[in-house]
Amino acid sequence: MANAQGAAPSYEEAKARFCARGGASNGPAIIFGRVLDADTDAPLGGVNLSLVYTDSSASLRTERVRRTRSLDDGSFAICGIADRYAGTIQATRGAVSTPELPVAANNELLSTIMLSLNLSGTNKSVLRGHVTVKRGPGVAGAQVAVQGATSIAVTGADGAFTLSDLPSGTQAVVVRKIGFAPATVSVQLSSRKPADVSVVMSEAQMLAAVKVVGKLDDALHAVGFDSRRHSSSGHFITPEDIERRNPMMFTDLLQTIPGFRVTNVGMGRMLQSTRTASGTTDGCVNIFVDRAPFAQMTPGDLDDAFRPADIGAIEAYPSATDAPAEFHVNGHACATIVMWTKTRLAKKGG
Repeated sequence: MANAQGAAPSYEEAKARFCARGGASNGPAIIFGRVLDADTDAPLGGVNLSLVYTDSSASLRTERVRRTRSLDDGSFAICGIADRYAGTIQATRGAVSTPELPVAANNELLSTIMLSLNLSGTNKSVLRGHVTVKRGPGVAGAQVAVQGATSIAVTGADGAFTLSDLPSGTQAVVVRKIGFAPATVSVQLSSRKPADVSVVMSEAQMLAAVKVVGKLDDALHAVGFDSRRHSSSGHFITPEDIERRNPMMFTDLLQTIPGFRVTNVGMGRMLQSTRTASGTTDGCVNIFVDRAPFAQMTPGDLDDAFRPADIGAIEAYPSATDAPAEFHVNGHACATIVMWTKTRLAKKGG
């Protein structure tokens, strides 16, 4: 629903239209949004919206879940939210979903968000951008990827990059570079024209190890780890396995997995496969971190980028035929490692 001028509604308009019969009684704030087809801008009705959030002002931080569906004109609203909150929102229609996108408000009664879905299933979008440090120069050598896609770009000397063959719609861009904290930003991609984005990275700080809360069973179930463990021929390392082994380096966790080898190269380690589908010995390995691809550039990259204390679970598939379709990389029939960070699992499990 837009108002008569075609803009987002006012707070009172949104409340009157969407929050009838005391719908805002649990809190005064409203999230208003629209869902569009990424490649045509046509409004999409019947899209399921899910908001997972916590009340930032409450003394007891309880996670809450709110759901709604978009109307025929693509509009939706979620009422009854505290005016100080932080969480994620996701749009789903059939098998197509956006990533879980961060949302937050600080004493705001009305927040707006635009979401788009890739219903065509094509991967023809292009993303251009720059990676910089705050009030500083471009960051060279950073890896840039889109969650759910398989291509990786590396920034040039000026921090510029281009990614092609991406799915359209609202997507999450992940940027990683050793020595910097990973950065994630959302973008709106369309096959009609390239999108542009600027990403600002900050220097990494050594944080205390993220503690595993319980067994993270709900989180591992939500990301599909449990279902794949019971139905595939991969090798699975659980949070309990990682804690029991107490490894010094990340690659220590991979030393005994069948079909893989950790090789000392110079001053660092490289992860390789002991077999490939074609029978060659190139030892290639596709690596995914929280569904975003990661590439080993130089020996030691894996150990420099990931501490064992930050990893919640690992899936290992010795050959390309073992790996689930969502972790296939076109033109790279390789063994596959899928890592889930504790930060990601904590968000999924609550």
